Amino acid sequence: KVWIPKTVTAIGKEAFANTSALQEIQIEDGNEYFTVMNGCLIRLNDKCLLRGTNNASIPDGFVSSLDTHTFSGLSDIQSIVIPDAVDTIPPYFAINCKKLDNIRFPANLRSIGSQAFNSCNSLTSLTIRATTPPSLLNTNALSYTNNCPIYVPVGAADAYRSALGILFSYRVTDKVEPYLAKF
Repeated sequence: KVWIPKTVTAIGKEAFANTSALQEIQIEDGNEYFTVMNGCLIRLNDKCLLRGTNNASIPDGFVSSLDTHTFSGLSDIQSIVIPDAVDTIPPYFAINCKKLDNIRFPANLRSIGSQAFNSCNSLTSLTIRATTPPSLLNTNALSYTNNCPIYVPVGAADAYRSALGILFSYRVTDKVEPYLAKF
């Protein structure tokens, strides 16, 4: 459990990185700089998700960006749905989340940072609604992810196979209708 007093005005980068058993974050009433929603610590001035807990659900319609190490090392998180307002997954976003089973990305995803999901070796699916493949800042973004399938919009599989290259192309399956209702 993490307690943040109302006098805290800034939280340093990676302040909670690799806190694997994090179950709860609380903020003292009156803090004008941070809030907690659905187990997610959010900086109010830019709606950046700084850290999630093992039982977090990213609030859609409120979070517009993600910090590095947002979910890194969490021991029990099983699913992450990235909200539509987010277009970039930062480096180390959910690295080493051993029980992470599935991730769903928005239709406007543009890039996935270095080692964002590295060593998430329980993944059974990655679902990307973007019709244009996001750029991977390096091939380690999806390394050691259990060779799980990467589901992409119908008609976009060839573009994804080309963009992802030989390391990941065999995992691409076109299944997703990109403009369906949110997951």
